[in-house]
Amino acid sequence: LGNRSGRMLDMVASENLGTTTIKYRLPTRGLLGLKNHMLTATKGTAVLNTIFDGYDEFGGEIKTREQGSLVAFATGQSTQYALKDVQERGQLFIKPGMEIYEGQVIGIHQRSGDLPVNAAKAKKATNVRSNAEIKVQVAAPKEMSLDD
Repeated sequence: LGNRSGRMLDMVASENLGTTTIKYRLPTRGLLGLKNHMLTATKGTAVLNTIFDGYDEFGGEIKTREQGSLVAFATGQSTQYALKDVQERGQLFIKPGMEIYEGQVIGIHQRSGDLPVNAAKAKKATNVRSNAEIKVQVAAPKEMSLDD
């Protein structure tokens, strides 16, 4: 929580329950994405409660992104042929057949920095009889919310 401009106020360990209660004060913008990160880090055992404590001075920039983005560099309709290669680079937000535009963020890249990808690439029609649609499974797109 230090990366999110948080200050620890109190920490109490409960011996008979085997739990620890930690109280932090951090800006609201530091809470965005925190719930998902906490549940992942604690394997679903964390309980997160929030309450507005008041206004405070600007605490500085918050760097929370460790991963980059998959950015489309072509406009058109996403194809299964293109997405089978793109999904190897990260987790997708789109599925085949969706309209995309140049500069649209279509997924999360595993490394830091943005990676331009072509999700609208069509298969070349060299031999019409063998040009059947590829039968490769594309992973289900990630559903996003404010907590992600």
